[in-house]
Amino acid sequence: MCRTHIELAGAPRPAADAPVVISSADVGDQPAPGRLLTVCGIDALGNRFESDFLVLRQDGKLVVPYPVYWSGFHIKLPEGPPPVTSAAAPGDRLAMCKAAGVF
Repeated sequence: MCRTHIELAGAPRPAADAPVVISSADVGDQPAPGRLLTVCGIDALGNRFESDFLVLRQDGKLVVPYPVYWSGFHIKLPEGPPPVTSAAAPGDRLAMCKAAGVF
């Protein structure tokens, strides 16, 4: 999804600063080899966010199926080795963002 479409839909633009990765988990091979990152930051409107961000490797290329990292979106992957529901437990996210100096 391109940034123009996101803006036209009324979603805030991301801040100029990149988000901070507070946690990372291996997703195994489901749906493809990759990592589930938990990121946090401040969006262009000054609102705090923490979101899950999936990065996969398919055919030797990095693929990001949900590129809007500032949405507050959380990802639950199918159970299986390794069982991953999030890179960071929900109760830990705010504390981890604060510890990273983001909030």
